[in-house]
Amino acid sequence: VLTKRLADHSIINYSRGGWSVHASRDYVDPAYIDGVPPLRPNYVVIVLGTNDFSVGEPLEEFRAGYRAILDRLLSALVVPVDHVFCVTPVPRLDEDRANTAGHVLDDYRRVVQEECSTASGIPLDGSQAIPASVAYFSDTIHPNDRGHASIASWLLEQLRAHGVGRR
Repeated sequence: VLTKRLADHSIINYSRGGWSVHASRDYVDPAYIDGVPPLRPNYVVIVLGTNDFSVGEPLEEFRAGYRAILDRLLSALVVPVDHVFCVTPVPRLDEDRANTAGHVLDDYRRVVQEECSTASGIPLDGSQAIPASVAYFSDTIHPNDRGHASIASWLLEQLRAHGVGRR
């Protein structure tokens, strides 16, 4: 959706399904990021947190891991970027229940917002990206096509508010 709507931009997606700060511990080291071609983006969008909520990642470990990913990513950039955007976790239908670490999804959102701001990034409130309605989910966690379209439209609106894709 973003590729179609931002046709004058090249979008490279380095995401992995099920990715989390917790799962990325082995990939934050230089051997992983240095294996990625030199990054020369104008903008970087990072979306992490909901899977950490799912596995019950303790909040301080999530904070340390998120910060390590931000630091390593920013050090891998060849040139300064115009903006680094950090999207807080998007809604889930189970987000108000505490996970095994005793946290709700808003706790992870706050960490993303704080760490992104500390790194001079722009936090984007992902809680507004998709309505918390069964019509937008294939289950309680995963957005369906309608949900993904909502997220893409919301993200495009957020990026444009910061000057991305304006003609």
